[in-house]
Amino acid sequence: SEEELNDLKEAYLSSEGDMEKILDSVLCCTHEDEERFAEVLRDLIKEGSLPDFDNFSKENKKKKTARTKKAQAEAAEAEEEAKKLKLGEGQDSLMAAIAQRQASRARQADNFLSQLEAKYGGSAAKKGGKKSKR
Repeated sequence: SEEELNDLKEAYLSSEGDMEKILDSVLCCTHEDEERFAEVLRDLIKEGSLPDFDNFSKENKKKKTARTKKAQAEAAEAEEEAKKLKLGEGQDSLMAAIAQRQASRARQADNFLSQLEAKYGGSAAKKGGKKSKR
């Protein structure tokens, strides 16, 4: 989209061609977008819309490999956390997790209110007020 293209250009200029910073600053992008971004940026450089930074055009292969490994490690960690939270595929499992959390909070609120009632509720005999004599 035009908005993504503008964000990509801005990120390229502000990071002076550092692809890691570009991927960090463009919203909603993943590691899979790197090749597509690189191709778009190469085309923009060829047509003269963007300057050619050495960080981009002469990027070290080790940096790209390190980014790939980092992305794979983050994906594995996210999958592990999803298993811990017992989130499965699809929206139903997420809805179940949200419902479970809401039920837990409701129980906590009930316990809190019960404790307040026990502490400050008092007996019915104490509630009688003073009667004025006329």
